[in-house]
Amino acid sequence: MSTSRSDPRGGRVSRHLALSAAFVVILAAVFMAAATFLPDNAYQRHQLMDGTIYGGGRVYYERMTFDPRPIDVAIFGNSRAAVGLKPARIEQALAAAGTPANVENFSLVGDGRNIHWAFVRELLKTKRPKVIVLAINEHAHPWGHDSFRYFAPASEVRREAALGLHDAKKNLVYLPFRQIMLFGAMLAPDLFGMPTRYTPLPLAPEQDLTQGHMTDDGRYVSADQQTPREVLLQQRAENIGKFNRHSRLPKAVRDVTDADDRVYTDLIARAARARGVKIVFVYLPAFSTPDPIDNRAAYEALGPLQDDADLTERDDLYVDWSHLNAAGTAIASDRLAGLLSGMLPKGATAAAP
Repeated sequence: MSTSRSDPRGGRVSRHLALSAAFVVILAAVFMAAATFLPDNAYQRHQLMDGTIYGGGRVYYERMTFDPRPIDVAIFGNSRAAVGLKPARIEQALAAAGTPANVENFSLVGDGRNIHWAFVRELLKTKRPKVIVLAINEHAHPWGHDSFRYFAPASEVRREAALGLHDAKKNLVYLPFRQIMLFGAMLAPDLFGMPTRYTPLPLAPEQDLTQGHMTDDGRYVSADQQTPREVLLQQRAENIGKFNRHSRLPKAVRDVTDADDRVYTDLIARAARARGVKIVFVYLPAFSTPDPIDNRAAYEALGPLQDDADLTERDDLYVDWSHLNAAGTAIASDRLAGLLSGMLPKGATAAAP
């Protein structure tokens, strides 16, 4: 009668393979973690989204960094603000009120306060704004902006992770690959087609929201278009489900993970206060949106709030369900100019830094 016995050599081989695999995994993890600390060139980092709907990020960085003109009022928000607040009209109204100012709109398509913080950091390095305008929604967007992992400094991606915010995992996963590529581009900019010296590019047509924009269903609409009420209501019904979402986690956990707007609004406010910069909030509603503004008291504790909710049922003011047309933009921009005129000094704008 025979008995089976385990082969001790097989056990040693299995242990050796397991230890080797663990070593490789640990070594890869250490390498990837170290890669997140590779240096990069900020200008090249802001070129990562060239040719996309976020390509305006490069233009914004160039305006903040290479353009000597001062920036007195800086606007940050989503496409509602990009479409609905016109710097040229605001400047004209401010000049007529005796408070001339240079106004720039740095809004990007999409929501996420973290990207506004990333750009405010760059702005405050090079300019001395007097007012920062932050656009808000009726419901604070819980997560970060899709462009954050491309534009934000590595230190800010790590900060996001330390705070336990929703997008931290996917942004951290991308970070080492980004830093390896940017480090290579810094060493060989011509090879990567990413110049380190100021090489301006004009906004692509789809990035210039002053004349019109693409709707959710892929149509181009001009800024002066008026859309029938029944079409606006249909668009709203088809698209509202994409908004006002949150994680499927217990509320106590969501209070941490879904806090992008609160966390980064507070960071912007603290940085602004430290430099004597005032904060203004602007609410530009989507069409037929009766919901009150979440966290209104928290915003108003930081600065005045321009509430344009009275426009929400004016179908003559909307180019599509989420954006004002030229007539609506004129109203919102003039209101903001009126608010700003009481906050800006009389006379000439500040000299370039």
